[in-house]
Amino acid sequence: GATWFRAKRNRTSKAIMKMFQTQLHTAYEKYSDIPQSVKESWFRSFTQFYNWEPELTPLVRSEFDSHATKLYSDHMYAWKQNYLQGKKPKNVNLDVFNALKPYWDLPETKATSETNSKNRKSDRGGRGISTHNAGAKTIEAREEEMTIEAGGVPPDYIQLIKDIHTNKKTNEIQDPKAREFVEKVKDIRDEMMTQRTQNGLGVMTREDINQMVVEQAPVSKNRTYALGKLVDRHPSITSTYPVNSSLVEEVKMLKEQHLEKDIRMNSMQAQIETLQNILKENFPSSFPQTQQ
Repeated sequence: GATWFRAKRNRTSKAIMKMFQTQLHTAYEKYSDIPQSVKESWFRSFTQFYNWEPELTPLVRSEFDSHATKLYSDHMYAWKQNYLQGKKPKNVNLDVFNALKPYWDLPETKATSETNSKNRKSDRGGRGISTHNAGAKTIEAREEEMTIEAGGVPPDYIQLIKDIHTNKKTNEIQDPKAREFVEKVKDIRDEMMTQRTQNGLGVMTREDINQMVVEQAPVSKNRTYALGKLVDRHPSITSTYPVNSSLVEEVKMLKEQHLEKDIRMNSMQAQIETLQNILKENFPSSFPQTQQ
């Protein structure tokens, strides 16, 4: 699949942000307002940074749009804060920035902003504001790190959720809701393991534990609590994001062009090195020896 896209999200973010900075020439309030032709142009640019099997293009495109939507929203918020503070944001077309100002001044925009702010600061029934301790890393990136740290053995979801919510200084789960959830699924796991042992079924596998955690995790707006996109609650990608055969073929062609370009560059480099060696042999005085 396209799990590499999620695991390397910090890198893919830079690639997408570069497009916002260099290829955004018109002001759009939301990513969904951007014309499809512009999005496809950005996606074609994205193909220069990463490689994948052409048949995975619809899945990668879906991940691209999902991540670009969030990034665009995040940076719209940052640009708005610059505007409210009388500052000019960096790395953005100032014509685009100025064109967005009337939108930010609309009463309905301000009302939506206030609602979102209240939601972010919700105490969740006395549990306080949601917190985690993974910094800017995605849960996919942290899972990849933990797998490497464990010598190639991936963590189960209980270990992963506990890790990203544990304060590294106190070694305790900081978020009350996360702490309650981890304790709950650990108790269920222990009970299930006891039952399996009594019935001679052996220990629970990582897959067994993960399935149990997913079944116990609350779901809101197709998002699984604490696991996010690591667990796909959506229907098949082919039904939600129809395969665009022309796009698949175009990406395949672009990949072939990139490969041909690399081959030509390598060939030229080899020819240059060969020519340099010939010149050194015939005109040694023109190539002084470097001191060791």
